[in-house]
Amino acid sequence: MPRNISPELQQLLSRAIVRKMNLGPILQDWKIKHHAKRLNLRYAVLDRCIYRADLRGVNLREANLEGAQLRHDYLSHADLSGADFRGATLIDVNFTGANLRGADFRGARLDDADFTEADLRGADFRGARLDDADFTEADIRGADLKNANLVGALFYDTKLAGANLQGAKIDTCCHAIVIHIILSSSAPRSVKRWAKTNLPDANWANMSSYLLQEDNEKTLIKILKIFRTWPDLWAMAITYINEEQALKLIG
Repeated sequence: MPRNISPELQQLLSRAIVRKMNLGPILQDWKIKHHAKRLNLRYAVLDRCIYRADLRGVNLREANLEGAQLRHDYLSHADLSGADFRGATLIDVNFTGANLRGADFRGARLDDADFTEADLRGADFRGARLDDADFTEADIRGADLKNANLVGALFYDTKLAGANLQGAKIDTCCHAIVIHIILSSSAPRSVKRWAKTNLPDANWANMSSYLLQEDNEKTLIKILKIFRTWPDLWAMAITYINEEQALKLIG
């Protein structure tokens, strides 16, 4: 146990690990803010508000945080694999580099959450609110984001293969998601239906200019094939790329 934690708290935490006690009130009352690294809270239960706790590197593997309220807390590089965050409120929480494989975030509120470089493979975000969340360089392969709210979320260099984005609400800053949808679909018209449903207010002029800068020729061809089925987008496309060249590319 870290030296700055009182003997009483050390004893309570040790009991908590064994008995699966509710640690929310304990962590709140003692206001742990520093050097929680190496604390092993596996299977712990946290269901009360924890404010500005510093739990960097903590082991919360398979912990029950259902309905928990965490605000401005630090969980960077923590082991939260298999943790249950269903219905939790996690505002401005730092998950940088955390292990969140298989974590359950169904119905959770995650405004401004920072998932930079986090491992989110197989995580369940169905129905979650992820407004302005940051997934830069995160690995969300195989994650389920069905019906999640991703407005304002960042996906720079994010690994998206196999992620389920059916019904997810996004905006035009999520170019990586749009490209992922394009690449994962075998039918251009299904992409068109998805876009009309999920991007009804999209600024397609800006989107088109971004997508047509794609360096990978195979990806560009797929984008052009989708635009070809959509007269308005095709009209935009040929303002950025020569129409004869575009038609030659898509055959």
